[in-house]
Amino acid sequence: MVTNVLQHANALNCWVSLLVDKGLLKVQIQDDGDGIPQSSVHGVGMNSMRERTEELGGRFRLDSLTTGICILAEIPIPHSGGQA
Repeated sequence: MVTNVLQHANALNCWVSLLVDKGLLKVQIQDDGDGIPQSSVHGVGMNSMRERTEELGGRFRLDSLTTGICILAEIPIPHSGGQA
């Protein structure tokens, strides 16, 4: 996704955050670029991120903001059953 920001967004900033919360890995990527026009068709990269997240039992959301976009992927972390 960061590659997409660099190539397409005309953004000045890109924020990436990773959080583990209640058995989920939450990955959020946000930029302050041009955003995605409503008439735009998502490319291979965006579709691949959505498909892979859903294959792992997660949820994928893309929000178009006033400035830029925000992507949130929430992926379940399998419980290993072992001890740390």
